[in-house]
Amino acid sequence: MLSVADLRAQLANVLEKLSTNAGPLYVTQRGQARAVLLSVDEYERLTDQLEYLEDSLTIAEGRGRDTPDAPPRSLEEVERDLRRRGRLPR
Repeated sequence: MLSVADLRAQLANVLEKLSTNAGPLYVTQRGQARAVLLSVDEYERLTDQLEYLEDSLTIAEGRGRDTPDAPPRSLEEVERDLRRRGRLPR
C-alpha cells in the first residue's frame, strides 16, 4: 500500500516497480484504499482473461448448458451475439 502523498513524491519509482512487479499496488487516502495500480501488461492480461471467460460463457449458453431443454444455438447465432457485444469484428 502507498499513500497518495507518497505516490506523488515517488511516482517515477512507483512506475518502475509496476513494470517489474506484476502484482497490484493499492493507493490509500486517509488510511483507506482508494485505487489500484497495475502494470499495462498485467492489466491487458486480466482484460484478455475476462474476455475469454465471457466468450466461453456465451458459447456455453449457446449449447444450452444452463437449461438442458433449450435447443443449442448455431455458430452463426453465437457469432452474431459476440459481434453485438463487441467481441468479434463486424
